[in-house]
Amino acid sequence: MAPIFPVGIVVALIAVMTVRHQNVLQQQQKDTSDSKGIQENSRGALEKARKIQPPTISLMEGGEYEHGEFWGEQDAVIKAAWEEWWNQQETSLPNLLKAKNEMMDSALVRAVQQVRQNPTEENEDQLQKLFQPIVANQVYQIPLLTPRGVQLVRQHLDVASYYYNDRKHHNNNQTQDNNSSPVEKAGIPTRRPNGMNRYGIIIDPSIEGAVSYAEINKWMQELVDEFVRPLSRMLFPQLTSRNHPEDDCESYAFTIRYHPEEDMELKEHSDASVYTININLNLVPEKNGSSLDTTTVQNSNEHSTTHHDQSTSTTTEQYEGSSLYFVDPVTESQQHVSFSPGMAVLHRGLIRHAALPIEEGERHNLVIWLFGQHGYVRFGEYPKLERLTVAERWA
Repeated sequence: MAPIFPVGIVVALIAVMTVRHQNVLQQQQKDTSDSKGIQENSRGALEKARKIQPPTISLMEGGEYEHGEFWGEQDAVIKAAWEEWWNQQETSLPNLLKAKNEMMDSALVRAVQQVRQNPTEENEDQLQKLFQPIVANQVYQIPLLTPRGVQLVRQHLDVASYYYNDRKHHNNNQTQDNNSSPVEKAGIPTRRPNGMNRYGIIIDPSIEGAVSYAEINKWMQELVDEFVRPLSRMLFPQLTSRNHPEDDCESYAFTIRYHPEEDMELKEHSDASVYTININLNLVPEKNGSSLDTTTVQNSNEHSTTHHDQSTSTTTEQYEGSSLYFVDPVTESQQHVSFSPGMAVLHRGLIRHAALPIEEGERHNLVIWLFGQHGYVRFGEYPKLERLTVAERWA
């Protein structure tokens, strides 16, 4: 059996996984009191949660535990508040599960369906042609969401957000789609996404202070199960074994936001994951229902700039700077990536990477980590005879 990754040497965000594991281990002790607390707060929980004054987020490093006691104390009422809010807004927000066909890149969906129906190496080879390698065997890029898909996901996340949307940038009390009734912003306090980023939300029903309601939880789980996990297993087949399905059985999702007046950059680090997917959620005009590809990859230390077409819609978000770079473990060179809305970068968590300073505008991203049971992260490779077959990857 290949070695377990020594969690203590992970540069970035590993303590979040510790918090997650502690929550699981303590669950039996909390079940009785949490159940009682939820029952007591189930009526009027939303009103109570909106009156909670959350503590100020400040730490730029090591923020995983910042105000952890506060979020633990408020967990019951916040979880009940999300349930109450969703029951009120369910018919006003888009149904992400029913909209899957218009949300996902059509070429990717067709290729994935072909492999599922006929799991052969030849069909996987055709699917892999959709991926652009950034760092050989380490980092890949692919169109994932259509402009419509980004829009629908953002409708959910924007009304659920607290710190960076409700407080500062979106002072209006309602958000509205062209074909939907007004949606009431949640106004429920949310915990910072990780130890290095201050602006964003956690999407995980097991984390105290996270956003958690039925629609977003189900969509996130389907995204992981139907796309992220099997695609990662295909790209990095050496990291999973039929004898150890627990190696990538858990996931952790969060959003991050970069703005020149707030979090501007992210220092070089590795993720506490076996593999990571990073999806650009900036809004762009819809064009023929497909993703706009303005990707540039640079083999230098220069910043790359993303420009988004505004010719067909005013619903667009631009930013300059804020490119990612990944460190090639063989050459130690920096491979720079500026990826357009709807595009995803899928990479091994072990590879070092960073976000360069944003110069103008704002960048929104959804990040999902996959890792082993209770937060364990592997880095060793399995022998070929132990690795998953094509059929097992897509079962």
